[in-house]
Amino acid sequence: FIENTKADQRNFEIVTASFDGKLQKYANYQPVWQKKLEEPITAINSQIQLNNLVIGLQSGKIMVFSEDGDFITKDNLFQTSPVTTLEYSHDGQFLAAGYKSGKINIFMYQNAELALDRNLPANNNPITAIDWTLLHNQGLRSQTSQFELQVWDLTHKNRAEMTQNPLLMSEPWLSNNQGRQTGNE
Repeated sequence: FIENTKADQRNFEIVTASFDGKLQKYANYQPVWQKKLEEPITAINSQIQLNNLVIGLQSGKIMVFSEDGDFITKDNLFQTSPVTTLEYSHDGQFLAAGYKSGKINIFMYQNAELALDRNLPANNNPITAIDWTLLHNQGLRSQTSQFELQVWDLTHKNRAEMTQNPLLMSEPWLSNNQGRQTGNE
């Protein structure tokens, strides 16, 4: 899969990631750097404002790299389910991770560290897509492999609940679904 990390009229950068653990950055069709990880990569996303790249692994680990390919940090959770999708909030403060187990973790990203902010109850099906509300990170939408759409109200500190709140459901969403998965769950 491919993640576009920077683009303008003259220049572009992409990072490719594969299930065999290869992570490679290209700028204007030329290789810039390459990493070989010890395990399969199952999800990727970038945060252009932060100049970083986040990847999810088959083991459930999440790793953050700089745009130069330098390792920055990783989560310290002991997950056993593969990461299936990753999505930064529009302001880059939070990172949502969906797992094959149906669980969603929300991390706060600050000072180059990932800290667990809250976890959402597991669904019975793998999470395949996540996106955030555009206003104040108040809501999160998730979709499962069975096309179930869940809307989460995040306005209460340290907890989340599924909601049918019409105000939240009508709020603008990021909806570009930048989080990518390999399809090899």
